[in-house]
Amino acid sequence: MFRTMREAELMPNIFRAANGFQFWSLVELETMWPWFHVETIDSRSNGIHQGVVLAPSVPLLVDLIGGQSKTAWINQVQVVTPGEINGTGSWRMEALVSLHELVDSAGQIVGHAYQVATGAEYSTVADYDQHRRNLLYAPKASDF
Repeated sequence: MFRTMREAELMPNIFRAANGFQFWSLVELETMWPWFHVETIDSRSNGIHQGVVLAPSVPLLVDLIGGQSKTAWINQVQVVTPGEINGTGSWRMEALVSLHELVDSAGQIVGHAYQVATGAEYSTVADYDQHRRNLLYAPKASDF
């Protein structure tokens, strides 16, 4: 989840548009888990609009994936991992090649595995090779 302070809102009384958008000068990530930098393309309005959505969790990324259509789609996903997960000691943003949920023998989701373009794989579970995998995301071949 992202959070911010009321004082960080930009132009608070000017841009309260009917679409409900608000503008913030900064937000804070409340967790030290991976999050997603999602490049979107929307061709429903005049021309093509490219945007970036910051999705702080796997369920929100899955919602974005499920909301794709012929006129609005995800162009690229990057995963942003903390140093404790990627092994570097620093946050790192890398192109996401695949995202799997990890399921134990009782059928419970225990975490996630993230494969990135460099070939590295990160996980929120220490013994992730011991679990069944369900694919949640993989870009089309044309995305790379």
